[in-house]
Amino acid sequence: MIISLTISAARLFAKFCLNLYGTFNKPYETWRRLVKENDLLQIGFWVFLLWLYLSLAVVIRNGLGTGALFLTFNLNRLFNISVITFLFVTLLFWLVGTWCGGKGKLKEVASAWAFSYLPTLFWFFTTTLLYVLLPPPRTESMLGKMFTLVYLAFSLSLIFWKIILYYLTLRFSLRMNLWQIVRATMVIAPALFGYFLILNRLGFYKIPLA
Repeated sequence: MIISLTISAARLFAKFCLNLYGTFNKPYETWRRLVKENDLLQIGFWVFLLWLYLSLAVVIRNGLGTGALFLTFNLNRLFNISVITFLFVTLLFWLVGTWCGGKGKLKEVASAWAFSYLPTLFWFFTTTLLYVLLPPPRTESMLGKMFTLVYLAFSLSLIFWKIILYYLTLRFSLRMNLWQIVRATMVIAPALFGYFLILNRLGFYKIPLA
């Protein structure tokens, strides 16, 4: 029984790593495979990575000297709202996409959109690491300005990558054409803006984690 579970877990992890690499190297082919596989179990790895990042961020921002109870409270608070955000965004995509003529299952949207967290978490992990290595305020010297330009270029490239994954999610999981995706985006974009604005006012995020 234990051996069987271990083998199953190893196969699932291998499949996750393959899709992870494909998200970076061959997103078009990978998204077709993700929708076809329709494997919600792989989302568990993203939940773990999300928890890992938030744990790291909470400790770095508050310091190890902060009480364990306070750190745990903040971690649970951010983790819960991050999971709720994923569920909300997935449901929003499915509802609006279906309304705009898309045809697909909610779990197919979830399976694909979960892997769009690769550029998101990569940006947040990198930013947190830079916060430790090069803490603000940063100088206005030539090196400081070069760092800012490189960081902006890095951030913009990840945003562009995220947009591509957003398009592929709607394209394959809901079988939508370009015009349907444009129509859906005109509804999804203001809805997400309002949602993250509320979270910002409530003190959850300064930058959306989605």
